Amino acid sequence: MSGVVAWLAPLAVAGGGAGAWWLFRRPQRALLLLAALVPFNGLLLLVPHPGVLDGWKEALVLGALAGALLFGERRVAPRPALPAWVLPLGALVALGGATAVFVGASAIVGLKVAFFYALVPVVLWRCPFTTLDRDRLVGVFMATAVVTSAVGVAQQMLGAERLVELGYEYNTTVRFAGDQLRSFSTFNQPFPFAFYVVAVSLVAVPVALADRQRWRNRLFLASTPLLVLGVLSSVVRAALLAALIGGVWLLVRRRRALARLVVPVLALGLLVVGAAGGSFRSADSLLERFDAWRLAVAQVADAPFGEGIGASGAAAEKSGAELTVGSEGSKDPARRDAAIQADNYYVKVLIELGPIGVWLFAVFLVLTIREGRAVATARAAIDGAQFDAALADGITAATVAAVVAATVSSYWEIFPVDVVFWLLQGVLLSLRLFAPGSSATPSPCDLAAAASTPTSARSCEGFARRRTWIWWPSYSRTPSVPYPPG
Repeated sequence: MSGVVAWLAPLAVAGGGAGAWWLFRRPQRALLLLAALVPFNGLLLLVPHPGVLDGWKEALVLGALAGALLFGERRVAPRPALPAWVLPLGALVALGGATAVFVGASAIVGLKVAFFYALVPVVLWRCPFTTLDRDRLVGVFMATAVVTSAVGVAQQMLGAERLVELGYEYNTTVRFAGDQLRSFSTFNQPFPFAFYVVAVSLVAVPVALADRQRWRNRLFLASTPLLVLGVLSSVVRAALLAALIGGVWLLVRRRRALARLVVPVLALGLLVVGAAGGSFRSADSLLERFDAWRLAVAQVADAPFGEGIGASGAAAEKSGAELTVGSEGSKDPARRDAAIQADNYYVKVLIELGPIGVWLFAVFLVLTIREGRAVATARAAIDGAQFDAALADGITAATVAAVVAATVSSYWEIFPVDVVFWLLQGVLLSLRLFAPGSSATPSPCDLAAAASTPTSARSCEGFARRRTWIWWPSYSRTPSVPYPPG
């Protein structure tokens, strides 16, 4: 037996090294793999594993960043302009870093929770998604939304006791709204499940409606009732609010295509909500949130520049930090927990970074929405670019939904919806910076990968001759782009 292990270990190491090289030689592959796996991270709860394995997603992002820096072109002519939201985001990161000296150890966790996945748009700025990459990403979103929704509905049939027997725990993963079990699917809680399905559905639905001739799109549209049932089974009202606002945005932007889909889906949702009764109508949790928000706002007078990054929310919970509540330094656990978990991301930013931080974050969000709308409008004006226009509209709808959902949840602290948000902003960068052309059109990172493959290098010959000076037209100058073939 030891001899077999001695032979297999080097093979496993060699195979893992080859796979890592294949991924990070072209960082877009690593990000597509990240998008495909993050919805199933919660399944690790059922599998005994070393704690270091929980960092697989961070390792994947850092590897993709390293690949982008190593293999991406450093000189681009003309250099594409960065989106306007980079400035307020940079100022917000700088402010968070400056306040870290007042917080201590939890500041590192706070910076990681708040800004780590902002590295994803950096990767996609260096190595943009091609048309085929974007089409594959939408396909991943469609598949994961359907699978996770089906699992969520199945959990209602299994019941809480059976789920606990499988290895889940009461009051951490297995939760209730009154007597109603809250489905969590392949996630660790109901909240990321509901928010994830809403976010990726808002992106995938307009793309599917833009070309109903593709079987993939037809099957996804036929599965929308399952997605609705999956979200409703989680009993997360903030997700329903996000879906409503995102749907209204899409209805305004793409009213002709969405009109036929919204009415039956809305009717199904209202029917299920009415049958669920008090699980959706209870106001107790909202009243608790109001109490927490009042405590947080009262603290601003004592700390007008905030308590510092990581002083509240998930970062404070992970690091064991305690946030003093009230001018007299009350240590009442109930009040302290309410202040730490305010269930409002804007209140969280107010606690940590003060009014200046809230203002910078609000400017950042407004500019991301403006960017998405501008890209969608520019793509819609191009003949044959229906896929990109629909994708940009879906990304903007998901961003608007996140902005609204964050008023009643710590949206950007919830994994993996934070990954999805930053990944979508990176996709918009790809639409803005990269002339999509056909699926074979290489990006700078594709050129680096092609250098080791003669066949690919020949197909990129025209680009390779000037690989240090690549022209990336902005979306306002992009030629007509056909929808990806079925």
